[in-house]
Amino acid sequence: MGLRKVVIVVSNQTTSDVYYAKSYPDPDFDNDLKWERYKAPVYKVFLDGTDPAGKATREEWKALRFMPFWNDPKEPDTRYNTRGFANSGLTYFARKLVPAYIEDYKVHNTFSPFDGAIQIKGNFLVHAGPETTASDSWSWGAAGCVEVVGNFEDFRMHIIRMAGSTETDIHKGMHELVAAKVLYVQVDLARAPDLKAARDGDF
Repeated sequence: MGLRKVVIVVSNQTTSDVYYAKSYPDPDFDNDLKWERYKAPVYKVFLDGTDPAGKATREEWKALRFMPFWNDPKEPDTRYNTRGFANSGLTYFARKLVPAYIEDYKVHNTFSPFDGAIQIKGNFLVHAGPETTASDSWSWGAAGCVEVVGNFEDFRMHIIRMAGSTETDIHKGMHELVAAKVLYVQVDLARAPDLKAARDGDF
């Protein structure tokens, strides 16, 4: 029996959570040796598929979709073309096949125990985020990727099982789904929040 289609839907629906984020790649906007804190909304992410009987199934996760980005034009991080302050994140991406699974991807903005990323397009990825939205998980930033809240291994295993794969190795399972062209991703239309105006003190 073949693999079943799974769609990762990064929705425009917010949860009741708020994530207190730092700006990235520079966390110190006004160079006062303190990291500014911004209130970032948390969005619902759905995994849509079917069970073996063909019945539609949906699993719900959370993710950081829009995050504060600050790249000081006077001393820019040359890895990024954008200069100044931006509300990073995709406002829309139509449903398409996932082009690649990047097994050796490592989170850049802070430490994460979870490697690997699902490509949306270019450098826009779905990868691990904070394991909780609690205030003590504040160390996360982003440059436009979707960062899944919780255990990223569980997130990927849900996708693998929803597709009907019996693979137990997460990286092999994700590669299997991409190669079989059954894994899709879409980012629903949403207006980026004004995160600069959502500054909420310092860390």
